[in-house]
Amino acid sequence: MNDCMEDDMPDGFATIRGAQQIYNSAERFFQTQTLKADFLLKDQAVESDFAFVQSIATVTTENTQGQSIAVKTRDFFVVPRGAEDWKIFRYIFNKI
Repeated sequence: MNDCMEDDMPDGFATIRGAQQIYNSAERFFQTQTLKADFLLKDQAVESDFAFVQSIATVTTENTQGQSIAVKTRDFFVVPRGAEDWKIFRYIFNKI
């Protein structure tokens, strides 16, 4: 299993696969936006070498003109234990 995030599955967008696509997508986004996310942990479970985390996030983005938008999302993370640490393997969210 690769120890970096493989997929990002944001609500309303196509799945972003692989480290290079994730990097390119993030680079484009952060050229025009700033982002702040506050997470409220709702549930977590650790089974063997996997952690499963559910949260509610309040995400605020601001563009270069100073306009900001805040949204709430439900988030689900699958996080395997690697050789040295835990890293996100899957992250799915949708707006609430």
